[in-house]
Amino acid sequence: MEIRKATTEDLEALFKLKLKLKNQDISIDPYLKPIEEAKEVYKKYLIRDLKKQGTDRITLVAVKNNKIVGCIRGTLARTLHVLNVTFRGTIDNLFVEKEYRGNSAAKKLIEGVISWFKEKKVDVMTLHIYPSNSKAKSLYKKFGFKEYTLNMNRRL
Repeated sequence: MEIRKATTEDLEALFKLKLKLKNQDISIDPYLKPIEEAKEVYKKYLIRDLKKQGTDRITLVAVKNNKIVGCIRGTLARTLHVLNVTFRGTIDNLFVEKEYRGNSAAKKLIEGVISWFKEKKVDVMTLHIYPSNSKAKSLYKKFGFKEYTLNMNRRL
């Protein structure tokens, strides 16, 4: 399994993975619009991410037999001056095709983003997962992530 930085040539394959991820998320997240309504927005953001690759964001892909089977995104942000850290790295959009799960693709993608964060001198990493996603919680805990805050929502 090869882990590499995504390129603009990967757009269509990444877009397919993104739609699968969002289809999965829709079953959990009542705030997400149906795929058909949000599809073009997802594509627009993917294009932006690929164009800004390496500056304040990175998208990595897992490739097996010349097929993109997984992806992850990392973004950088300068933190508030009141915090004891300068740069925060955020991990999101981790997705691996079902048939490739359990073969260390997710682990290698996370390691790749962490390596990039280290190069960028990130002080702290953060991520957001759904509370019901016990597999993701377990995976990230293996990398030393701990629960930090709890976000709560309510419709008005």
